[in-house]
Parts: sequence; structure tokens; C-alpha cells
Amino acid sequence: EEDALMGLEQLLNQNSTLQKELKKVKEQMFATGSKTVGEEQKVGAATFITHNFGNTDRDIMSSWIDAQKAQNRPVFVIGLGNVNGKLTYIAAASKKAVEESQLDAGKISKKLLSQFGGRGGGKASFAQGSLPADVDVRQLFQKAKELLPKGGGK
Repeated sequence: EEDALMGLEQLLNQNSTLQKELKKVKEQMFATGSKTVGEEQKVGAATFITHNFGNTDRDIMSSWIDAQKAQNRPVFVIGLGNVNGKLTYIAAASKKAVEESQLDAGKISKKLLSQFGGRGGGKASFAQGSLPADVDVRQLFQKAKELLPKGGGK
């Protein structure tokens, strides 16, 4: 019985270590500066990037968002993911998107989320919120695209 408990404890420790390693690898994978996951479209002068992570971790989503936002071009990005049973929304606009295309992630997100029964908001470069679990993700991404300015910026 004592050996079984020790074996179980070793398995739990190993599982915890592997979970931490997996999380670190995923964060690195999603945070690379090169094209990773997501669907990319041109809308006006900006590039609109979206990704549905499914069941995920907030840190993984944040790493991906930060990498996209850091690009030296006008980028507006939205990531969705089921984090601890809640549909989590994160959006960001790169510095060039805010300055050159007048994109405001906070205002766009507040308007978008309210149309889908969610809530949230933020500032021009970063916004976050939550949505009901039954939201049609494709429809949400399409509506977000429609909210982006179609003009060419400055």
C-alpha cells in the first residue's frame, strides 16, 4: 500500500512537470514572431488576424496576442479560447494600427462583445472580455471584420 502511494505521488509529480513543460512549449510556439496560427485577412490598411484556441490557457493566448501586436505593421488581432470553462476574448491593435489606421481595440471590442451577449473593453492597443459559451465564433469574427475601418488610414 505504501509503495502504491509513493508510485501515485511520483506519477502526480511527473504529470505536473509535464503539464508545465507543455505549457511552456505552447507559449513559445504561439509567441514566435513568424506566422503561427490564425487566419489573416487584409481590411483597409490593416491586417486582421483571428484564432479560436478552443480549450486553452490564458497565458498561451496572451503570448500569441503579444507576438501579433508587436509586428511592425498595422495589425488588429482577436483570440478566443475556453479558459476554465469560460469563453475568453482578447484583442489587440499594433502600434501602427492605432497610429496609422486609428484602430481602437477597446471601442471595437466593447461594441462587438455587446452584440453577442458578452462584456468587456479596454484601451486602444488592448482589450479583453468574456462571451457566452454558445457564441458562433465565425459570426463573431465576421462581425469584428465589419467593424474595422475600410479606409486606407493616413
